[in-house]
Order: sequence, then C-alpha cells, then structure tokens
Amino acid sequence: MPQIDIKLIAESLTLLIVWVFIGALVLFWLTKLFRMNNSNYKNPLKTLIVVMIGFIVIPISLVVFFGVLVKLVPSLSLIFSTKLFGIATSLVVFLANFFIFHYCLKKYFQNPMWKSLMLYISLLIVFFLIFTILFLFSFFYSLWHYYS
Repeated sequence: MPQIDIKLIAESLTLLIVWVFIGALVLFWLTKLFRMNNSNYKNPLKTLIVVMIGFIVIPISLVVFFGVLVKLVPSLSLIFSTKLFGIATSLVVFLANFFIFHYCLKKYFQNPMWKSLMLYISLLIVFFLIFTILFLFSFFYSLWHYYS
C-alpha cells in the first residue's frame, strides 16, 4: 500500500495557489491592456478560479459520460479509442472553457465576444511563454548543476 506524501501534497497545493494568483495578475494586466471597464484584481481572480474549475470538471465529466456510454453500447469503444476522438474531446474542452471564460468576462466587464476571444488567446500565449521560460530555466539549471 503506497504511503501518502503530505509534504508533496502541501507543496503542490501551495504551487497551485501561487499560480492562481500569478494567473490572476496576468489576466488583470491583460484586462488593463485591452482597456476593459471595471478592471480590478478581484474580478480576474474570480474569473480564473471559475475557468480552472472548468478545466478540471469538464474533462472528468466527459470521461465519465463516454465511459458510461461505452458500457451501454460496447461497439462505440472502437470510435472512442481513436486519436481523432481525443482531438475532438480536446476541442470540446477548449470551446467549453472559452464560453465559461466569456460568460465570466461578460458578467464582470460587459465586453463583446471578440474581445473575450482575443483576451483568452492572449492569456494562453502568455501562460505558454511563462511555462516555456520556467521549463528552460529549470532544464538548463539542472544541466549546469549536473555538470558542475
């Protein structure tokens, strides 16, 4: 029976909380950049928390739904095991999270859908850049530490 590592769980939760606040800060900066009305730090924080919950709940609900569907109709298991289905599921999760993001932004900032789409894409690009920089930093640091 594997042991539960409390230290690892605490570090992971701390890292998640830090990333939520950093993400909210990035979203706040982007709302200022896109000149949205009623821009304060609290609204992007709420929006980001709702979107992150959506990133967790939507894929799990899809897996459960299609798992039950395969149990009811076993011949569908061939369709649901293809790579095309995985891509389609990813697209559904992306679109569903965008609409959750747009709903939250419309609620807090009263903006049109095109502005939400531009903000969503900008947020994804900024997150990609941040994670790439952190990955490269940790990679080169580990190489430097290994060879020194």
